Amino acid sequence: MCKIKKDQNVLIQFGYNHDGPSNYDPGIRVGIRGIGEEIDRSLSDRHVVVHSYGWYLGTMVAEIKESGAIPIIRPMLLGIVPYF
Repeated sequence: MCKIKKDQNVLIQFGYNHDGPSNYDPGIRVGIRGIGEEIDRSLSDRHVVVHSYGWYLGTMVAEIKESGAIPIIRPMLLGIVPYF
């Protein structure tokens, strides 16, 4: 975020992740539903903090606005091929 300048447009697009336990497969992170701060989705005694899609989106938008730039959220549309 340090390279963002005032009045720049910043596009935000996330990929698609499946809901599930965060430590199900080592090295694989999953998304969780909602807009909550954090949740522990562990299958074991290991505590893993996983944030929701809404949390990540809100955090990025806030950081972009703080820098004076303009956040533009580009939703992921499954099954639609963009023509660039």
